[in-house]
Amino acid sequence: MKTGLALGALLLAAPMISTPAIAQDAAPAAAKPVKEKKICRRDNTVGTRLAKYVCLTRAQWESREAAARTEKDRVIDSAEREGRDAWTPYAQPSGG
Repeated sequence: MKTGLALGALLLAAPMISTPAIAQDAAPAAAKPVKEKKICRRDNTVGTRLAKYVCLTRAQWESREAAARTEKDRVIDSAEREGRDAWTPYAQPSGG
């Protein structure tokens, strides 16, 4: 009878003994990551008078600007190869 009580007490106490170890493992994972500050800018869309605000992190803005520069350079290069002005969709007349 005593062994039955001891075994029952041990089974009841087992979850309480292991709980601090689980809680200690979960504490570092629960640490919040550092949030980057968002920068909001007004996006003027052609064809509408309504302003739209876009909020991105500094890295996202830099990535977006780099992609725009790359696209602009690609358009200018392809226009020069085709012998036309990059700012007009038509070929330039050749010779006089």
